[in-house]
Amino acid sequence: MTGRSQRTALNGRRLAAGALSLFGVVILGGTLHAQQPAARPTTRPVPAALSANPRPAPPANPAELWLLPVPAAKAASPTSSLASFAAGAKAFAEARYADAVAALRDPGLEATPLAGHAQYFTGLAYLNTSRWAEARAAFARLRAGEPTGFLSEAASRREAEAAALLGDHAGAAAMYDALSRAKNGSPEETLLAMARAYQASGNHDKAAEAYRRLFYEFPTSDLSATAATELGAVRDVQTIRDTPGRYKLELGRAERLFGSRRYAPAREAFDLLRPLATGEDAELVALRIAECDHYLGRYAAARDGLAPFLDTAARKAEARFFHLTATRELGDHEDYVRLAQQLAADFPDTSWAEDVLNNLGTHHILADEDEAAAAVFRQLYDKYPRGRHAERAAWKAGWWAYKRASYYETISLFENAAGAFPRSDYRPVYLYWSARARERTGDRQGAEAVYGLVVADYQRSYYGRLAEQRLDALGVRAQAHPAPAVEQAANVTEAAEAPAAKPVPTA
Repeated sequence: MTGRSQRTALNGRRLAAGALSLFGVVILGGTLHAQQPAARPTTRPVPAALSANPRPAPPANPAELWLLPVPAAKAASPTSSLASFAAGAKAFAEARYADAVAALRDPGLEATPLAGHAQYFTGLAYLNTSRWAEARAAFARLRAGEPTGFLSEAASRREAEAAALLGDHAGAAAMYDALSRAKNGSPEETLLAMARAYQASGNHDKAAEAYRRLFYEFPTSDLSATAATELGAVRDVQTIRDTPGRYKLELGRAERLFGSRRYAPAREAFDLLRPLATGEDAELVALRIAECDHYLGRYAAARDGLAPFLDTAARKAEARFFHLTATRELGDHEDYVRLAQQLAADFPDTSWAEDVLNNLGTHHILADEDEAAAAVFRQLYDKYPRGRHAERAAWKAGWWAYKRASYYETISLFENAAGAFPRSDYRPVYLYWSARARERTGDRQGAEAVYGLVVADYQRSYYGRLAEQRLDALGVRAQAHPAPAVEQAANVTEAAEAPAAKPVPTA
């Protein structure tokens, strides 16, 4: 046995007692083994999908590894130009703006990747010393170079700011307008600055348009209230009815509030539209009001509001989902279970069916109905084996099967899920307890193979160490497993940096 495997075995034995006392599931697994009669030994093949490494292989070319130092790309010694940039940045941070400008105007910086940043800090230094014309010129030169990323947006924003300080509000508004129509990091602030620039330039129509965009497109922003104040319009039904396009804007704003879980203002916004909504919009508005009531804890009002849409509405699956949830919150648990199963049966191809089964399983857990919960989670996994709740459903159903000594069912559930979700947080749990189930059935060969997968992929994790302990108990050495991806990457790097005559490391 190598020194590494000796240390691994010793550490495994030291961890065994603590692991058994800290984690009840391990104790439970041992207790079940003691209670169950010996099963007939049998061997089940390990699915090939379980052997796939859940991590991508490292690239063969070290230059493709993120932030990896490659000999050919090592940085050279700092030049005087880069030292000038560092000095300028330091002076700027210390508010010595004249010194910063002097350092940052080093001609040698033009040929470096820091040229744009030097120009940007120069413009900021001018702004901070009220040299607005020079600041605007500096940012204009930077923009003329068509920078990308942060500098592209920051240069436009700062040039517009300098233009406004010089009194060119129309020019500033035009720059803010162009910035608002491109992707930027502060769209609300851009719209507010644009509105104020148009307002200062005397273009009140454009200012009102900018304020409306801010109010309707970003209803959850703190600046939305500022826009509402500046608009100064009374938002009543008559105004909405008489203003072309206003209804759609109000509906869009209400939907954004609802999507952002701002249910109280969303309900107010939908309630304002109720007298004007027709056709499909009328159904949507009524549903949203009832759903807002649901999320605000007004379950009786929500159930009453949803009642007209349970049978014939275009969104009846959605209506029934919230109706049955409100029924549960009002204490009618038997009716809730019946309605939940009906919804899952009537709309099997919708996300509402997946969600209602997941919620139903959780409901049974909270009610201490573990067997019923396991049945629902098994139903959920069987119907939606790749759905968004499948990983949790497989764990809940498989763990119940293990506790009930249904080991073949455990193996099937856990190994199918481990193959279907190779990057799941549940994967080490699936594999470890599948191996334990294989042990219970007498499939020692299969158990060793699955324990080996756990050690190979999760050696330094809790379940990796438990798997090593089980392999120790079975008399199997666990050192012969593939190196983790990080170690593989290190090997690639070492090989790339090695002289030609040096042999490439293989372990």
